[in-house]
This record gives sequence, C-alpha cells and structure tokens, in this order.
Amino acid sequence: MTTALNEVEPGVWDFVPSPAEVPTNEDVIRNAFIYKPAAVETVGDSVILDDDVAFSNARKPLAQAFQVAGGGESTRFLAIVNHFKSKGSGSGENEDQGDGQGASNPDRVKQAAALVDFADTMQAEAGTDKVFLTGDFNSYTAEDPMQVFYEAGYINQGADTGKYSYVFGGQSGSLDHILASPEADATVTGVDIWNINAVESVALEYSRFNYTPVNYYTADQYRASDHDPVIVGLDLDEVIEFTDIEDNEHQDHIEWMAENGLSTGWLEADGTRTYRPLASINRDAMAAFLYRLTGEPEFELPNESPFSDVAFPADEADRVEHFDAIMWMHESGLSTGWPETDGTRTFRPVTPVNRDAMAAFLKRFAGQTCLNEEAIEYVDPSGPPFTDVPEGMMFEEEISWMKDAGISEGWGDGTYRPVTPVARDAMAAFVNRFDDTFGSCGR
Repeated sequence: MTTALNEVEPGVWDFVPSPAEVPTNEDVIRNAFIYKPAAVETVGDSVILDDDVAFSNARKPLAQAFQVAGGGESTRFLAIVNHFKSKGSGSGENEDQGDGQGASNPDRVKQAAALVDFADTMQAEAGTDKVFLTGDFNSYTAEDPMQVFYEAGYINQGADTGKYSYVFGGQSGSLDHILASPEADATVTGVDIWNINAVESVALEYSRFNYTPVNYYTADQYRASDHDPVIVGLDLDEVIEFTDIEDNEHQDHIEWMAENGLSTGWLEADGTRTYRPLASINRDAMAAFLYRLTGEPEFELPNESPFSDVAFPADEADRVEHFDAIMWMHESGLSTGWPETDGTRTFRPVTPVNRDAMAAFLKRFAGQTCLNEEAIEYVDPSGPPFTDVPEGMMFEEEISWMKDAGISEGWGDGTYRPVTPVARDAMAAFVNRFDDTFGSCGR
C-alpha cells in the first residue's frame, strides 16, 4: 500500500515493520501502521499482543511508540491499533442475547480488558503516558466493551463529533474509535469523522468492482471501505526541561518560558538542556525573548542591516543567531542601537543588558508592540521607587513603571541595582510577569 501511495506522493509515506517474531497463529491479515516520516518517527520496535485467550478469535493488537520527527521524549506517544471480534457469530455465552450488542459481546469485553492491561505495560516500556487506542472495536459507543475503556480513564475522541462511522441494516453508529488517555487527550486539537464510506452506496465499493452489470466503482476515496476513518489532530510541541534550575527562586518563571516556547536554553554534550539562570542575558537573547513573546510576527526585512555588527546574511545558512529578532527590534522601533564614531550604529548583540535598560525596553515594548498605551501611563510617584533610583536619574520613569506594573520587585533591601546586568532567571521573571499583566501581545 505504501508503494502505491508513494507513486502519487514520492517519499511521503512509510509503514511500521512487523516485529521480528510474531505469534505462531497470527492472522495473515494483520493490524498495521502507515505514517509520514516527515511528521513522526518510530521509537523502538512494534509489539504484537501475543494473547491466544482473549484474542483467539480476533486480530491481535499492534503497538508502536512514535515521537515528533527530530523531537524529544516529551513529544512521544503510544498508539495501539485493534480489530475486535465481529458481531456476526458466537455460541454459548457469546450467542446474540437480543440486547442490541450482537454476538460475541462477552469476548469483546475480555478483549477490551486485555487491551487495557497491554496498554499499561507498553506505555511503561515506551516512557510516555500519552496513549491512543485506535481501530475497529466492533462496539458502539455505549456498549459493554467501551465501558471497560471509560472506567480505565480513556476518553472517546469521536463521541462529540455528532457523526457516525458505519451503517448497517439502514441504521448508523460508530464501531470505529480513537480512545485517548487523559494525558493524550490534553494534546488533541480537533476531531472529525471523515464520512467517505458509510454515507456512500455499496455499489461504489471496491468489493463490487466488476461484480455488477454496471460497474460503478471508481479509484477514489469514496467507498474505499465500509467504515469511515476517525481523524484526530495533535499538538505535540516539545516541552524543554532544564537540568540546572531546581530550587532557583525563579524556577516557575523559567519553566513557563520553556512551556511557552520562549527559551530553549543550551543543548549540552550529554543531551540535556540547561538554562544557565545566573548568567547575564545578552542583548541578542533579550531580543529573541521579546520577539517570541509577541508571536514572532511577520515583518519586512530591510535591504541591508542597520547595525554594522550584525551582518546581513548572504543566505539562510549565514544568519547570525537571533538575526530576525534583532532586525525586528529595529523595524518595530524598540532599538536603534549605539551611534559609533564612524557614523554607523551597532547593536552589540553579545553585550549584557543592564537592569535600567531592560526597564526601558519593556516599557517601550508595552507601548509600541502591545499597543496598550493606557497601561503604560506614567504616574509620578510620591518618592523614589527604590532607594538607589533617585529622582531625575536616567530611566527613573521606566524603573518606576516596572515597579507599578508588578514586573519588578527589586531586592529585599529596597534597591533596584539599575546598572547591574540582568540575570537570565530574573529575565524569565520579568517576561512572565509582563505576560500576566499585558497578555501575549499577539502570541
């Protein structure tokens, strides 16, 4: 199948290989995964549940862990594809009880319980609590097997779509489901059932090719099966975890920066990431934080760099770190840099930012970028905002605004220390408090 798909879209699709060892009595028709390598990558090998008791009369579940292509462990999820016993046959306790659930309902209940146990084992091995159970469960939403999943905490993704995936005997319902653990459910951005089969005439079905006097079959997506696919969108953005921030006074603010994609820190040789909370923040990193805070808005790059120390790249590979953010700082009016004796201006990207200059940048950012003029109105305080910020000092107004807006509390001794470089942990606190006060400014 992937070969046929790649004939239309070369190199787009791949399949998950079966395990090296498969159960001896495995059905020749198996569950399988097809995926886009550009979107996700497999983690470890696939695993088939080798259970000849619960799944003696059904296709055995197939599990595979995935994560975002090039992403880390925080983007990982486990998918298990299934095909439970059909409703069409059964004897003894599995005979149709006339309760609307068809034949073999007890076996499907056992299969559901075995699947929950299998999922518990596999998620521990995969190192993720994000689990999706998918496939044809041959069980409608309110039937007994589905209750096993609900009691285990799984959430039916298609239940609220108002759509169905199957039509039988003129009646419609959903036998096909994607069930998500609570942690997986938190990543879901949208759900739909793609009605390309159940709503179409059986005369169009692939199984009717050259089967009737008039051949209605066409090689398109309609009636390619008798079931409709359930589609779930996911947001699996990687969550950065810094190894050097435990017990830092601004740990919560730093974690907020990571969770919101405002800082990725440094990738160390051992594969971990650090934030370096006590290091001073340089002007290029400060520009990047503010640019990301406002959602990295589109803007027109100048024809040449306005700063003599930030070279305009010949191509993408030549861009200095945070080039776009620095250009955005200039184009949005947040920074004009320093005038040099040769008539040029410099940005000084690796120069640390002092606390007084940071107050000026943030107040300017609030007014020019967030367009919240009322919130940045300056009220002349009755006295100096901090003991080391006397009246009339450069940036006194901006520092007073920082205190009034709740962005900076200063030090316990009542000082602001205006000419001290801003530490990266304090910068995280400034940005987080700024966001709490003024919002994301477009992010």
